[in-house]
Amino acid sequence: MTTATSPQLTDLTKEELVAMVAAARAELAETEAKLQYVLAKMYAPSSEKRPYKEEDGKQEDLFGVPVQQDPEPPPQTITVPAHERERSKPKGHGRQPVSRELPTEERIIAATEADKIGPNGEALVLLGYETSEKIDVTPETLRRLITKRERWGLADTRETLITAPVEACLVPKGKATDAFVLDVILKKFHMGLPLGRQLMDLNHRGAQLSDSFMSDLIKQTAERFRPIWAALRSQVLQNRVVYADETPIRQLIPAKQATAEHPDRRVRTSYFWAWLGGGQFYLHYGLTRSQDEVRKVLGIPEDGEWDPDGLIAFLVTDGYAGYNPVLTCAVKADVARILRVFCWAHVRRRFLTCAERGDANARQLVAFIAELFRIEKAIRKENEKDDRSGAAADVFRLERRQRDSAPIVAQIRTLIDRFVPCYTAGREMAEHLAYTLRLWDGLTLFLSHGELPTDNNASERSLRPIVVGRKNWLFVGSEDSGEWAAIFFSLIESCRMLKIDPRRYLAYVTPLIVGEHPPEASTLTPLALRAELIKR
Repeated sequence: MTTATSPQLTDLTKEELVAMVAAARAELAETEAKLQYVLAKMYAPSSEKRPYKEEDGKQEDLFGVPVQQDPEPPPQTITVPAHERERSKPKGHGRQPVSRELPTEERIIAATEADKIGPNGEALVLLGYETSEKIDVTPETLRRLITKRERWGLADTRETLITAPVEACLVPKGKATDAFVLDVILKKFHMGLPLGRQLMDLNHRGAQLSDSFMSDLIKQTAERFRPIWAALRSQVLQNRVVYADETPIRQLIPAKQATAEHPDRRVRTSYFWAWLGGGQFYLHYGLTRSQDEVRKVLGIPEDGEWDPDGLIAFLVTDGYAGYNPVLTCAVKADVARILRVFCWAHVRRRFLTCAERGDANARQLVAFIAELFRIEKAIRKENEKDDRSGAAADVFRLERRQRDSAPIVAQIRTLIDRFVPCYTAGREMAEHLAYTLRLWDGLTLFLSHGELPTDNNASERSLRPIVVGRKNWLFVGSEDSGEWAAIFFSLIESCRMLKIDPRRYLAYVTPLIVGEHPPEASTLTPLALRAELIKR
């Protein structure tokens, strides 16, 4: 049975059948593209690097804008009497020598007495050794350390007059040495090994410890390092350019805090807020993703005027409105307001989603944004080649941006203005175009300031240890434990960014903070100790 809206195929003309088949093919292609997009999101690598294609290296212009090609170095050749051949590149494989930085122990395998007699009965002499080297490991050894403090007193009455003092340590009167405590912390926050797995391993080796014991180590040690964490925040926020980003983390809710609406709810979503500046990393733990957390970090009052003098000049973020207090709060007179710098990588990701689904306009925008990043890479290489840094590098970067990047940005704006009328409200592409226009002033600030970046990828990279860690330990046990984690992540990630061994840093700082008169916390941050720790 047919209806007016569904005619029989025999009633259609040839042209109508051809149009119907073409529409069906187009719908099938669109459905297949969506399916491939979903599969790629689920199973494909998440890296933003795209595979190189042969035509990528042959492009001479990009929509009318000349593309500067990096010159290819001439191949090295060796002249031989018969012909020329290219020098083969080392494959990079094969057995590499064992690191000379490791402690060395020699083991000699002696020949038997029978082997020391030659075939004619003569005595053989030692000519040398056939040497090989391997890397070896001795499993960690737990030991019971007994400390005896001398007591001195009177000989006749046996009265004790003096006892050797107790050594200062991270956990007073505890049963773990500082080396044990720091090892637990590094495995948890540097290597992502949950306390439960550490406890299982330790108890398999006879330690006989409990969950509460391990948690108490983290708690008491975090309180020791809290002043350095606070000093780290001040040092990060005093930089002209600061990066910020946030990532969710699950937090357990105790049974006594369950609400009437959700009596069985035991997990909620909280957030780590990352702040980077001057080569250091500060992590803030907050229960929400609201602007209140940004206000807490920056010290913005709920009422009254805010004085950001001495703090950030440029805040690099994505387009999330949670950072808007730096733009909307009242500031004191004659005080410069913080400017938000937005991320081109976030803009590119939005258009890349549509480009992968077949939108030709989105592909054009992605190509232009990729050219911006290519220019930045070329500038970075030239600065490294000419050994420019600091203000000199910023001046050179600004000059090249105004020469090379500004025309690309102008062309992107032209295309966006041209594409906006092509999409109705509610379309995904329309939302991405509106998002880009809304952030345009912050996206173009890098053209007038050489020290500004074009993206916020630095803060995203700093959050990797947290992202990897939460796949292992899944959640934080409480609001307090979230803050303890923020303290150790801040110190360890700052060490990594400054190329300091975190174990060396913690071992160096620990005796100083547990002493009777600890130094000023600002002198114990990774940046303050970098010169001392790098030369050790």
